[in-house]
Amino acid sequence: MKVSFGRCAVGVLAQRIATLFKSNSAYFAIWGNKMKRSPSLTVHLRRDKAKPATPASFGESIVDVLKNAENVGGDVDNEIFVDCEMSDNALVLTGSHHETNISKKILLRRPPFCPIKSLVEEPGLEDLPEDVKTRGVHVGAAVILESSDNSVFITRRSKTMRTFPHVWVPPGGHVDEGESIFEAGIREVEEESGIKIENRNSGSILGLWESSFPPMRHLGLPKRHHIVVYLHFKLSETAANISEKIQLETKEVDACTWLCSCVAEGIVSTDKQFDFPKQTNVYLKQCHSFPNLCVKQMDYIDGILIGDKGETQTGRIISTTPLFMDVGKNEDNERVSTGTKYALKLWLDLLKSRKG
Repeated sequence: MKVSFGRCAVGVLAQRIATLFKSNSAYFAIWGNKMKRSPSLTVHLRRDKAKPATPASFGESIVDVLKNAENVGGDVDNEIFVDCEMSDNALVLTGSHHETNISKKILLRRPPFCPIKSLVEEPGLEDLPEDVKTRGVHVGAAVILESSDNSVFITRRSKTMRTFPHVWVPPGGHVDEGESIFEAGIREVEEESGIKIENRNSGSILGLWESSFPPMRHLGLPKRHHIVVYLHFKLSETAANISEKIQLETKEVDACTWLCSCVAEGIVSTDKQFDFPKQTNVYLKQCHSFPNLCVKQMDYIDGILIGDKGETQTGRIISTTPLFMDVGKNEDNERVSTGTKYALKLWLDLLKSRKG
């Protein structure tokens, strides 16, 4: 199948700072038993640098624990720079002061409405089932996959998925026994889309995201608590060429599209926590990927969609309305996940660094 996608030119490729995860595959090897497709890799925290790391508790926000351990203040309540390492079958996180050698740190962020945070601030922790309380915090891998013409691939999760149904996210998922975080990300991309990442050593880490499900407290008590590692890979082919080879895993994914940087900026700008200038479809009219399109035409962008009867549809059929939806009380509806907006912002920062 052939699908036409717009171009958005940006500078040359620059690597991010996460070579500590890929320089030695044994360094971040994952092991442990799989149970109900949960990640085998768990998060441990080093609360005191003089003491061994201990398992993260399901009912504690990782950001809060590390900020308290390091006595890190600042004007940003929902993020902290961290050191990452693999030790004793776990991803070990240690908080770092913002002023200290930031170029070698990785940013960990959570949403301001994080329900795990509210478990401590409001009554609710004691209401969690015992099997949830003892579940710990697991690790997921998600891939910001960039084409050679500088567009990013995202997918829409199937309505039947138990977590985040009908939400737009990059390909990703759990980490299998015996594979690295990078290997898990590459595997998930291939399983969900059929896209093969040939240069497996080209990946880097964009950042970490503290995620929980349900994503907001009014939707119910948390049942899942993860640290999502957002990876970045750049491919050698254009979005249009790659799209000819896409084969969606319809049990997990029912749509996909490519986002140029201008569209990504519009999506990120809908969330005030990321301090992006508010954009609308009027802004997209100026995007050089779509120089001849009017605002009405930008109501849809190119993509692949799986119909109700399982048929594959292609063309300008992906509605931009859900993509530009702000977070609200109906966050369980179709939208771009808050974590994905965070990852897109990190990708946009990467593009700006290439230009610089």
